[in-house]
Amino acid sequence: MSRHPREGTVCLSLLALAFLHLIDVFIPSSWSHLGTYGVLLFLLVSGLFLLRGIPLVLSCAMLLAGHSLLFLHGGTFQEWGNSITKNVPLLSLLILVPLLQIPFQAGGYLDAVEEFVRRSFDSKQKVVNIFGAVVFVVGSLLNLGGLRFLSSLAGPMYERYGDLVLRTMCRSFVSSILWSPYFATVGLTLVYLHLPVQTFLPSALALALFSLIGGIAYTLIEASGFAKKLHSAAAASKDETASSSEHHMEQSIPVESRRKLFVFLLLLVLLLAAALTIEHITQLSMLTVISVLALVFPLMMAPFVNRQAAFHGVDGYRNGLSKLVTEVMLFTSAGFLGGVLSTLDLGTGVAALYAPLAAFGSYTVILALVLTVLLLSLALVHPILTVTVLLTSIPPDLLGLHPIAMGLSVLTGWSLAMTVSVITPFIVIISGIFDKTMLEAGWRQNKWYMMVMALFLSAGIWVINKLLA
Repeated sequence: MSRHPREGTVCLSLLALAFLHLIDVFIPSSWSHLGTYGVLLFLLVSGLFLLRGIPLVLSCAMLLAGHSLLFLHGGTFQEWGNSITKNVPLLSLLILVPLLQIPFQAGGYLDAVEEFVRRSFDSKQKVVNIFGAVVFVVGSLLNLGGLRFLSSLAGPMYERYGDLVLRTMCRSFVSSILWSPYFATVGLTLVYLHLPVQTFLPSALALALFSLIGGIAYTLIEASGFAKKLHSAAAASKDETASSSEHHMEQSIPVESRRKLFVFLLLLVLLLAAALTIEHITQLSMLTVISVLALVFPLMMAPFVNRQAAFHGVDGYRNGLSKLVTEVMLFTSAGFLGGVLSTLDLGTGVAALYAPLAAFGSYTVILALVLTVLLLSLALVHPILTVTVLLTSIPPDLLGLHPIAMGLSVLTGWSLAMTVSVITPFIVIISGIFDKTMLEAGWRQNKWYMMVMALFLSAGIWVINKLLA
């Protein structure tokens, strides 16, 4: 299927933006600065014509507010340039990270994962535990791009276990955004709090696993309440498939699939270790390191994968690239507004709203930050705006929090918002995968989970904050 010429231009512009950013990091020059400004402005103007609905309104509102504040306070062109390009490193990450999926798909490694998961069909406990763990691992590496692969795993299970699969996929995936440096959410937090990833990662990974285990436990407890109804509704189907399912489970995974599954896990560990090592040695930001790895890793894997499958993966990457215009608009406008706020004294007003909460203890402050991001997302305020304003306006020590604890607090609110808010791209994708409305896929499935986990994860962050103090 041929694409609209405008989409092809947008794709080339996105790639140009990512490469210009990397050139500007390693070989800074005036032309790379000007090129970045030019491409970014072209994408913003394109976004005005390509976007619709809430993302367009929100992006325009943030850009208008940022320019108004900058003008009223006599901002300079340099301040404008620094603010408008503030989130370009994040955009580079968003644009290039999906390339990582190509060698995993073309090398058959994701097929091995799929074969492993399909052996968990015989009970809902295995579906929740095994599928949930796989979603967490794949999501941690492949970001939203991994949802396309995960949807192929979820389809057959959904036919048998219904919304249990949807809830498992949703809750396990959002746990991965609490720690993975491959997510722009984590990158945004690290940039605004000036935290090195090796310092942030242990606490973030601990909270992410805490969230994953808590989510799986909650899902299983929730499922047990309607287990009898599920059993009676699916009894006939289960009886018919029991013998074939048992026979399927008795078969061991083929040697080649086991080898590829092992290599897949090994590559995940090596990619993470490489990112941490390169950041430590070069002192580059993790956003830049991940962007470079996303370019180099597929090239290194090229001799070991199926060439035709790799070309097919490249086509899939190009088709998905033009859809990133929404993220470009939101991240650029939010970064611009946050950059402007950071140069003004207006942020002190936001800080003044939260400072009194410190008298009630750190748990109250943590929960307030989580709920701020979460509740505003339900009011159709995108988390990226809320997180940007909070992190650029409130010094963590003013609230009695360690910077890591504050970062985890806003990430937790963002993570939970992804399960219920119709303004997040994640819910849009999930609703399409399971053929439901966004309200059905989000709020109706996860409203109680959202409330319970907000309290549960805030307690986990409180413990982390105590340990870091």
